[in-house]
Amino acid sequence: MTAGRADGPAEPTPPGLAISITTPPLWWDLPLDPVTGRDEMQRLVAERTRHLGDGVDRAGIAATLDRAAVSARAMGAVFASQFGVVDEGLEFAASVLVAVHRNPPGESGPDADAGPGESDVSIGPIQTAGLGAVTRRLSRLRIGAPGAGGAETCLAQYFVAVPESGVTVVISGSCVGVDDLAAVGDLFDEIVGTVAIKPEDG
Repeated sequence: MTAGRADGPAEPTPPGLAISITTPPLWWDLPLDPVTGRDEMQRLVAERTRHLGDGVDRAGIAATLDRAAVSARAMGAVFASQFGVVDEGLEFAASVLVAVHRNPPGESGPDADAGPGESDVSIGPIQTAGLGAVTRRLSRLRIGAPGAGGAETCLAQYFVAVPESGVTVVISGSCVGVDDLAAVGDLFDEIVGTVAIKPEDG
């Protein structure tokens, strides 16, 4: 997910800062530890699919989620979660990533210009339950040519400045299979409403 902008590369959560987020039921919160993540993923898949019996490709599910975790780590995510449905021709997939960016001198925040393949860019403040007012950037992103297997993704990004730590926390949501950009914004607004950013001893 590269649309939008936060100045500075993604980095680990600064010492003394805790970020928490709650995703909806049935989402897969991905283990991101490069050492223990794969074993944790296998345990997570086994636990979540226990009720489905023996006809489930647990290894395939774990491998798919592990690839998503590797991609999230490569983007500097400190949290990542996925959700997907494929049923009778219906395909829907969504993900949310949380990343921390160090603020260099000068301006930071979302880019108002549309990137390659982007359209319907809108930026404005929204009010959230846990964080108060945050800046939200909505857009559509088309990957590939229309009618040639290209896919359109709805993006929602939230930029939360943490001045005392010198960072911006960027929460990035993406959704494939839904054309209603406003509805996608509502979905991720609710998830961002669960986010808390505070001192670890707070």
